[in-house]
Amino acid sequence: MHDPEHEHHLDEALAALAHTATSRDGHRWHIQPLRLLTLFTTHTLIVMEQSDGPYEPVGIASSQDEALDLISHDYHRRKPENDDLCPEGYALWNRDPNGHYRRAAEITKA
Repeated sequence: MHDPEHEHHLDEALAALAHTATSRDGHRWHIQPLRLLTLFTTHTLIVMEQSDGPYEPVGIASSQDEALDLISHDYHRRKPENDDLCPEGYALWNRDPNGHYRRAAEITKA
């Protein structure tokens, strides 16, 4: 059953979890969780995305620091003159309790 009140509270909870973090190389990243699960349970898949559809797996991380390091390295190695896939953002995917991969968070340059 669709419960708009429950969805409103869920949206508020997810918005409250949004934060900005700094990778070890000093770059700042905005992290917006999309689900109320621990982001780094075992292994989290990092995927580079573009708004017009292309995407590319970047790596697997087991902590936020590791994910930000991988994202920062990937972001800065992709230059328009070197790579057709310039990231507009990154998505973190992890397994839900049933073992299915679900989009867990979005990360963009802050």
